[in-house]
Formats: sequence, structure tokens, C-alpha cells
Amino acid sequence: MKFQLTVLAIALALSCCADHAARERLGIEDATVLKTGIGASQDEAAGAANAQWVGAYAPIVSSGTALVSLQQRLDQLPGDKAGYFQAKAQCWIDAGQQARQANDHWGFVEEAIGQAAMITMSLENCTPLSAANPVLRTVSTVRPDLWEIVNTIKADPATAQCP
Repeated sequence: MKFQLTVLAIALALSCCADHAARERLGIEDATVLKTGIGASQDEAAGAANAQWVGAYAPIVSSGTALVSLQQRLDQLPGDKAGYFQAKAQCWIDAGQQARQANDHWGFVEEAIGQAAMITMSLENCTPLSAANPVLRTVSTVRPDLWEIVNTIKADPATAQCP
């Protein structure tokens, strides 16, 4: 028993070191992402839920049903509405399903549902959409340099018409 606990402790220590090394290789600049364990911040800047977040996402009771419903609505859109925004909504649905299957209980599934729903409803109602990524509680920008390039591309009006 003592040997098993020692092996477990060493494995956990090594995995924590690997996580920090991987974060450094990725160039993560958000300090809240780099802090773990005792002493890690639990404030809004670190991703803690606030009253506004709870008000927006707590009504999502059955994430599985919501994702299936959104997928059906997205599939029913006419072919002429296909494009960047339909692909973006599909990406949010896929990410939400994968996080749900991984038992993510940190709120990403609900945020993915919210983003997919907003895009899907806008496509159904032919409302103009912005290609900008929203600020979400469960998401941190990993590589600001690459996102600057992506945002430049997305700012081009032709992006919205991209098949």
C-alpha cells in the first residue's frame, strides 16, 4: 500500500511538471491558467462563475437535449445559408458534445450551447452576425500572436461569404 501511494504521488508530481512545460511551449500568457493547487485564484479573473454567468447559463437543464435540438435546427437550415457561421455553430455543437462526454462540469458545455444557439437563431432569422469571438468564462487565449492573425482574416468581409 505504501509503495502504491508513493508511485501515485510521483506520477502526480511528474504530470504537474509536464503541464507547466507544455504551457510554456504553447506560449500561454494568461497568469491565471498557470496557477494550480492551493493558492490558485478563485476570483472572476480566474474563471469563477458570477451572478451574470449563472443567470445566463443556469437555465440549461439538459445539455444533451439542448445539443441534439441545436443540431437538428442547424441541419434544417437551407443549403444557401451554409458557410462560415454555420461551420462555426457546428464547431460549438461538436465541442459541447465532446466536453459533455468528457464529463466537463466547469461550464464550457453550457457556454458552447449558448454560442451555438445564438449563431443558429441568427442564421434562422437572417440576422447579421459578427465573426468576433466572445469573451467566455471558461476560455483563455492561448496564443495571442496567432489570434491576431486569425482576427485579421475574420475582419475581411469576404470571410462571412466563405463556403
